[in-house]
Amino acid sequence: MVKNPQVFWALFGLVPLIGILLFNYYRTSRILKKINRSAKGERIKDIYFIKKFLLSLFLIFAYVLLIFALAGFMWTKDIKAENSRGLDIVFVVDISNSMSSDDILPSRLDRVSDTIKSLVSSWKNLRYSVVVFRGSAEVVVPLTENVETVYYVLDSLYPDLLASPGTDLESGILEGFSAFSDHSDTMKMVFLFTDGGEQSIDIGKISQEAENLRILLNVVAVGSADGGKIYSPDGKELLDSRGAPVVSRPNFGLLENIATSVSGNYFVLSDNLIISKLLKVLNEENQKIGKDSTRVEYPDKYRIFAFAAWIMLCLYLLVKGTKWKKII
Repeated sequence: MVKNPQVFWALFGLVPLIGILLFNYYRTSRILKKINRSAKGERIKDIYFIKKFLLSLFLIFAYVLLIFALAGFMWTKDIKAENSRGLDIVFVVDISNSMSSDDILPSRLDRVSDTIKSLVSSWKNLRYSVVVFRGSAEVVVPLTENVETVYYVLDSLYPDLLASPGTDLESGILEGFSAFSDHSDTMKMVFLFTDGGEQSIDIGKISQEAENLRILLNVVAVGSADGGKIYSPDGKELLDSRGAPVVSRPNFGLLENIATSVSGNYFVLSDNLIISKLLKVLNEENQKIGKDSTRVEYPDKYRIFAFAAWIMLCLYLLVKGTKWKKII
């Protein structure tokens, strides 16, 4: 199991490294050929070739081992006991322009606000946080037990709350993860309400973060398959370059893929039973509070590779620092 497989791209750096080593070897060997063919001259060439070979070998090994250390190999697992002391919930809400669409009434954003209020009113003894995002993300309600604050913010949501344009879905999710207390032993849940994103998203990174922080991500797709028109803050329809109304359709495939990749849950807000389904998830997680459970962790073995790389570098410096006169 590898934590950061993307670092293996750095192995392509071996190509220029080996090229430089071969060039230096070729250039120096041409110089040594001009040395007279006395016994001492032959001895110098033999020493050089052996020393150069060892230096190159240790340097290449050190480079590869450092990459392996950064990759984060994990091949054993630890079973750890844990006992959750409560349940914290973060609502991550997309407030981009497309959320003004009225394909689900009264609008996508208003429906999201009403849904969250229903969940909070059913479980008032939990701690809640609200994160909003569009081109950037921001925590507008830190974790709190004051549900009136949550209600007030939900009633104040609108696209112009953040100035940055677009829909950065990844930033919204990661900001939601960061809203939890770092050292809290509570269970952690995120409810993501969005119609999808325009920018590329690193699902592997999100999945790894969710696993590391032990967060259950619930993805709620907002909107209908037919899509709907988008409106500006003054209520006017947004038009494209041809003067036709801009129609926004949710990216259901992307959102379901995110939920599947993080072993979370996927819902569609337009489902008539959405409230009961979300409450069921809340109830199932709430029942786990205070119960002993186990968690599987895969410890990172980077120290093994880092230590081996350090040994290779020490050998490299040892060979490099050895004076020729002591050998010849």
